[in-house]
Amino acid sequence: MRRLVAFSLVCLGLIVVLSGCGLLRDTATLSARLQGHWFSDDAIDYYFGPLDATTGQGSLIIVDADGVRTDQYYSIVEENADESLLTLLYQGDEEREITFYIPEDGIFMQEREAGVDPENAMDYTFIDTAIEPLEYEE
Repeated sequence: MRRLVAFSLVCLGLIVVLSGCGLLRDTATLSARLQGHWFSDDAIDYYFGPLDATTGQGSLIIVDADGVRTDQYYSIVEENADESLLTLLYQGDEEREITFYIPEDGIFMQEREAGVDPENAMDYTFIDTAIEPLEYEE
């Protein structure tokens, strides 16, 4: 009986740890894969929130390397599941359209720009399922 209880606790602990890392998150669609905390090659944190069913917009919080936070919104322009491409419209001080390649595992994503070799494109790494940064005091 003790072994069963110990095994159950270990399994429960693993589920909690893995879900916190995002390994158990929904990756069925491109928009689902996008949600969460991403870190770019240029040391910027991106937090993509879920899309609001009414407005079709999701929150986008960007925190640069100096810790400066910018709040924006995004909406989906096009979702091409066959090619794993998701085109977004960033809406903040100015609007900007950007396309991401997000493979099925959802661990990495890459910007895709016309005329830019994918080897030279900006890469992003999935960090966790957080949709906003932790609040802290300096």
